[in-house]
Order: sequence, then structure tokens, then C-alpha cells
Amino acid sequence: MKTKFAIIGLLVVGAWGCSSNNDDDPITPSPDNTETTSHYTVATVDKDPAWQVNWESNDARPDWQEPNPSNYQNWAVMILKVEDELMPFVSDDDLMAIFVDDELRGLSHPAISLGGDVDEDRGTFVLKAYGDEANQMLMTVTVCYYCSQLRQLFSRTVMMTFDIDRVYGLEEDIVMLFTRGSSKYPVVSELGLSSFSTQLSELKEVAAGDVLAAFVGDECRGICTLDDLLLSEPALMTIFRRNAEETITLKCYRPSTSQLFTFTSPISIPDIE
Repeated sequence: MKTKFAIIGLLVVGAWGCSSNNDDDPITPSPDNTETTSHYTVATVDKDPAWQVNWESNDARPDWQEPNPSNYQNWAVMILKVEDELMPFVSDDDLMAIFVDDELRGLSHPAISLGGDVDEDRGTFVLKAYGDEANQMLMTVTVCYYCSQLRQLFSRTVMMTFDIDRVYGLEEDIVMLFTRGSSKYPVVSELGLSSFSTQLSELKEVAAGDVLAAFVGDECRGICTLDDLLLSEPALMTIFRRNAEETITLKCYRPSTSQLFTFTSPISIPDIE
């Protein structure tokens, strides 16, 4: 059986319904087409919000150098892919590297295209990783990806079994979830929607197709679209923060009515994790 060394996470989104009469909290219209309660404001908007996490940073391009093959006895080939969220930013100036105990063991640039669809496979990197480890040895490796367009360095530390002369990534794609190892947002939290039950219970209902977003100030830090096909699943929302002290505010957009709800009270994630 093939041993993967990438941690591949599945972000599950679902619908989570609740109801509230809110008889003691009437909505008060205001002159600018925004209505306000003691818990949130709601506005009717003329287009869907284009929420997305801003991954642009200012990391310097690493000066990584190819390892000298003559210094090692063994090797293995790694075929690694970046996740869909980062795929639009892949360019020929990107770098992918593998480290063991801070020692560079493999380097690849640029990304290559496999198959016929360039867009689909543009985020694929092939690395020849060198080592002196024994065959079948379990080891800790750090995979680093520098995205030139975003000017950001991403890294993931994972466990792998080192198989000499093996090509990893042929039978199954190895997709590295580099957004979980961002230098810009080093604190990553995955929260069930039940963590926001206090806020969502203030709405009359939460329906399939609604979009939830977490914000720090004006920056979007996480998005979850509700899907009624996954009613029974533990819906998760991934939130990215610069530090553990940052609080978030929650927004909910309802496409069926073009309503945008903005909750006014900040949320401390340690209090709901």
C-alpha cells in the first residue's frame, strides 16, 4: 500500500438550520437601506460579495541551492501538487523544496504540466529527493513552497516512509495543503458551525446557499458556503489569523434575498474552540 506523506484535509461545508422569533429585538430601518438590531446589521446589496482570503505577502525569495547528489547514497522522486486555492497564482518563478532537519534534500522549479490540460496540472512539481536513510525508514520532512506572485513562503511538516528509488505521487495525487502552513497566517483554526450558534440563532433561518465569512477588520479570513446535501455532516469553517489574539467578526450573505448580515460583536476563537 502506498504511504502518503502529505496531510490531505477535506473542508466539509454543510447547511445548519435554526430559528428565532426575535420578538424582543425588532429590526429598525435606517435611512441608508441598512437595518440594525442589537446583534447585527442587515443590508440589501445589488451584487454578490466577492469574499476571498488575501494571500499576498512580502517574503523574500529563498536562495535555495540544488543538493549535491554525490553526497547521498539514495534517492526518491516526489510528485507534489499545490491545492486549488493557490493554483491561480502558480508561475514559472515558483520554487518547491524538501528539507530534512533543515537540510535541503530536493529542489524543483518551475512547476510542470502533466497531461493535456495545462490549467489543471500547472501546479505540479517533480522533485528528486536525496538521502542516506535506510529503506522503509519513517522520517519527518518539511515541504516548502515559495509562490512568486504572492511573495509568500508556505511550508508543511509531515511524516513519510522513505522508499529508496520510489516515485511518490503516481498512483494518487499528493496535494499539499499549503494554506495551512502560511507564513502570513500562521494560526489556523477549523471550527464547526455550532461554534457560531449564538450568532446564527439571531437569524430567522440559515439556508442552503448562504455564505458565511469570518473577518478581522476589513480582511476576509475564512469562508464557508452551506450545502443542504451535507446536513448531517459536521460542517467546518477554516479561519486564518496572524496571531492567536486576533478576534473575528462574522458575516452572512443570503443570495436568495440579496441580504448581507454583519454581526457587531467580536468573537474570541479560544472561547469557542
